Amino acid sequence: MVGETRFYKRFESFSRAYLSLRDVLTGKLGLELNPLEREGLIHRFKNTVDLGWKLMFDYLVQEGVFLEEITPKSVIRASFVAQIIESGNPWLELLTFKTYLSYNYDDETFVGVVDKIQEYYLDLMGDLYHRFLQLEELKKLS
Repeated sequence: MVGETRFYKRFESFSRAYLSLRDVLTGKLGLELNPLEREGLIHRFKNTVDLGWKLMFDYLVQEGVFLEEITPKSVIRASFVAQIIESGNPWLELLTFKTYLSYNYDDETFVGVVDKIQEYYLDLMGDLYHRFLQLEELKKLS
């Protein structure tokens, strides 16, 4: 029960973060962001990524999956095996990208980042969001 409650709370947090990120990106479609807006968007993106892999972990725990090592990469690999996500490689790339952003903190780096998040990574996080929404609906029916 505790793992289930943790999962639901994490799903609520991930949902808010993902939907907020999506709203910002769709609201700014084709518009230039000023440096402060770009930094805020990147911070929101990194937060959403962290909530995403932790959400996967909480779900695995709820389903009784034991992981010897609890790292973002091991959680993503286990989530792929458990068919929570369709492919682990895009999520591993997403983690690498998030880490890159953490260590390359300059405006030049951030300029192209918004497009990359918008064109590729937002859909990946959206797939996870919709996957868990679907699982929630199935649980309500049973």
